[in-house]
Amino acid sequence: MTREEFLEYQKNICQKYNANFVSSPENNLIGISLNVKQNVQPINGLRHPTTGDTTDWYIWAGEQFSEDENFFTPLHVSHLVDWSLQIIKFLGLPPVGDF
Repeated sequence: MTREEFLEYQKNICQKYNANFVSSPENNLIGISLNVKQNVQPINGLRHPTTGDTTDWYIWAGEQFSEDENFFTPLHVSHLVDWSLQIIKFLGLPPVGDF
């Protein structure tokens, strides 16, 4: 799937939820828990207001996340295709409170 196709999916998700589209550039970072790669369900995400070279997305799997400072691993958006294609569709949603 091309970058343009993913952008289209992201914009459609934003439209579905009546939310502003906020880009998550491929070279920016997300915080992701390793259990996402283990297909633990459900997949959860929280986006804080964007700063610097991060998208400020934090993504984890399961019912709870750990308070351990190493729970989230930095990952470039471009590498998310190796983890979960489903997550990429939602990366255009805005930070909490910006809907």
